[in-house]
Amino acid sequence: MPVTTRRAFLKAGGALGTVAALAVPVAVLPKADAAAAGTALTSLWPERMQLKAEAERLKAIHDAAKARYNALKPPLPKEARAHPALFGYGVEWQQTRQADGSCIIWGDGAEWREIAAKITGATAAAFKAGCLRRAKVMDAYNRHLCDLWEQCGIEEAWDAWDVADTALADIERRILALPVTDFSVAARQVQILRHWGCGEDDEPLTAFFDQIEQAAARAGDRTFAVRETA
Repeated sequence: MPVTTRRAFLKAGGALGTVAALAVPVAVLPKADAAAAGTALTSLWPERMQLKAEAERLKAIHDAAKARYNALKPPLPKEARAHPALFGYGVEWQQTRQADGSCIIWGDGAEWREIAAKITGATAAAFKAGCLRRAKVMDAYNRHLCDLWEQCGIEEAWDAWDVADTALADIERRILALPVTDFSVAARQVQILRHWGCGEDDEPLTAFFDQIEQAAARAGDRTFAVRETA
């Protein structure tokens, strides 16, 4: 199961709007409303940090389970590899790029059965039987991979991580929705945006985030005197 883009899909929808909101001056609110926003941040931020730590712990468990799977995963059987002579049968073969840059073209059980179904004639009986034998080998290989995936606990680890990460995203959205009553609020919203990957490979945006955090430090927020990890 892919994991590299999960946070981007989950959160990217509101990120640009928040960056735009931070580019305007600090909001001037009635004292009661400003106090309520500050109280909300005081309550939400520690909870956010706890959820973040839990999500990171569960991600590490998932990553370890995936690493175990990859370490134990056997290589493709030799029966998987497709000979160039078979490329003209109209089958969509699979491709795997090797560490040395070479590419293996191979077939799963479905591809080998598709090839077998296209072979006709008595003289091709042995070739057809060979394709069906390869299909059985690949079916057994895939059953082994499924068993190994389950034994490594990847699915359970993913589900636990996903629940924690979704809860973290929810509270981060609540923090981003708070009015910017001072630079301390804005700087913590910037930390969330950094956590989401906003500003990566974007020097002007990164510099803008730095300025907000520096302003919070000058305003007396000791968190940003030495920036904590977002």
